[in-house]
Amino acid sequence: MAMKKSEEISELLTSVEEKEPAVKRFFKSFIPWKGDTVKEIVRKSLLIVSVFAMLISGGYLVANFVVEPYIVNQQISEQVDLLENGSGYKTRKEVENKYKDVEFPDRMQIKYADLYAMNEDFAGWLKIPGANVDMAVVRSKDNIDYLTKDFQKKYTRNGTLFVDCRNEMLNLDNNTVIYGHNINSGILFGKLKNYRSLDTFKKSPIIEYNTLFKDYKWKICSVFITNSKKSDDNGFIFEYYDTELSDSQVHRFGQEIKERSLYETGVDVQPGDKLLTLSTCIYDFDDARLVIVARMVRPNESENVDVEKAYYNSSPRYPQAWYDEKGTDNPYKNSEQWNP
Repeated sequence: MAMKKSEEISELLTSVEEKEPAVKRFFKSFIPWKGDTVKEIVRKSLLIVSVFAMLISGGYLVANFVVEPYIVNQQISEQVDLLENGSGYKTRKEVENKYKDVEFPDRMQIKYADLYAMNEDFAGWLKIPGANVDMAVVRSKDNIDYLTKDFQKKYTRNGTLFVDCRNEMLNLDNNTVIYGHNINSGILFGKLKNYRSLDTFKKSPIIEYNTLFKDYKWKICSVFITNSKKSDDNGFIFEYYDTELSDSQVHRFGQEIKERSLYETGVDVQPGDKLLTLSTCIYDFDDARLVIVARMVRPNESENVDVEKAYYNSSPRYPQAWYDEKGTDNPYKNSEQWNP
């Protein structure tokens, strides 16, 4: 009996001794070890660096393409729920009784009460079917605040869609400008680039932008690429973001954006029209911008757009940097540089 136990202990010790070298060999295969040659140390060091780089890159990709989009989509779902809930309010008194500590603006649409109560910077609702946009828009005291804040005012590098701080909400300016980040995962203005395609325009030529005070529909009239630095276009920036266009300037502005448009939409711009301008970054060259301009549907005008009349522009006007990137001559180099 004693002999048997002695054999079991011997077998156990032998098993441990056999496992230890295996574990040791495993670690020695990629960790620099005493006795390694210089070549082996370099190889193992590079392997460790590569593994860490892969882990960091993987974490970055997961955060950018899984975690952050999930958070944003959850917030958008919450906004939609608040909008749907607000559509059930019948009187302003009902809203004021619910939110006794919130001072709501006069003439506000009560369907937006829950959204406004959550964030007093709420400015309206933007819906762009062709770009998968259906969410709240804010306006702050400046055009920097919401570059790195979400709708709940928490930090996020994705930011939030926001209206130019100079724009009026009750009585719309002739040019209302909305900014948003172009996110690789497709959230926010990440799919605005879909409108580079004529097919997208033909499927979804109408934008809905409803303010805190009134609902509106807009016909897309131009999609173009421009620069944000003077050095990218011979010392010139086309100021598409000017919010104070006069009635007469609106018509000239319409001519300018038509010349730059990637395709002819068939939607005209006349003096006195109200415009909606959407702006995001694009990567045709450093600090490039993709811009979509739409005009408000006029009183008694049909909301329909005859998209069959639309066609690609054979030579849209780009900034100098675009031609430099392509290695081609700029046919507009000596053209008049107009700004409002």
